[in-house]
Amino acid sequence: PKILLIGQIGAGKSSFFNSVKSIFRGHVTLQLFCSHLILSSLPFVLCDTMGLEQEKNDEGIHKDDIISVIKGHVPDLYEFNPKAPITRNDRRYREDPSPADKVHCVVYVVEADKITFMDQNLLKKFKTIRSEVNKMGIPQLVLVTKIDNIFQEVNEDLTKVYWSKCLHEKVSVLGDMLEVPDSDIFPVKNYSTETELDVNMDILLLGALQQMMRTADACFVDMS
Repeated sequence: PKILLIGQIGAGKSSFFNSVKSIFRGHVTLQLFCSHLILSSLPFVLCDTMGLEQEKNDEGIHKDDIISVIKGHVPDLYEFNPKAPITRNDRRYREDPSPADKVHCVVYVVEADKITFMDQNLLKKFKTIRSEVNKMGIPQLVLVTKIDNIFQEVNEDLTKVYWSKCLHEKVSVLGDMLEVPDSDIFPVKNYSTETELDVNMDILLLGALQQMMRTADACFVDMS
């Protein structure tokens, strides 16, 4: 299964990749990323792309490139140009992608402290992409990162994530904004300054990953 992470620069896409990688390696590991697809050596693929920015001049990855990635037209390690999305005229463009080339689950990554103040241009881009992905029948989930930055009770005790009324309200607001059910939104805390693994962080991260795998599996069934 191929899982595509979409979000602004700094939203936590690469941190999520690093966090998942850390769990499977058994120790915290950090890796710098470029603006192209990153493949995992695990039995699934996490695709990390350059940020989807909020400015009107389409800085960051172009939304047309995201659609091309989802459809499987963009090769691995392709470097995106924000001002010139890939087209059929590009020699690297996959004209006839296989099912393995396509994305099987799309995940929108949003920072918890940016939910209330999400830029309208960025929100419009999210909705445009969601609309296109809906037509393709590909499952879509939402990852809420940096939950410890704004919820004191969660920062003190991660086991209180699903007991936090404030966090639940934020999730509901985000669900209304993106038009997704609360059950498809997963709050997580990525590894950043930690030097050792934390089981409570791992539970949230792996719970989100598990649902990504389940929805991707459903996508495989629909493709067959």
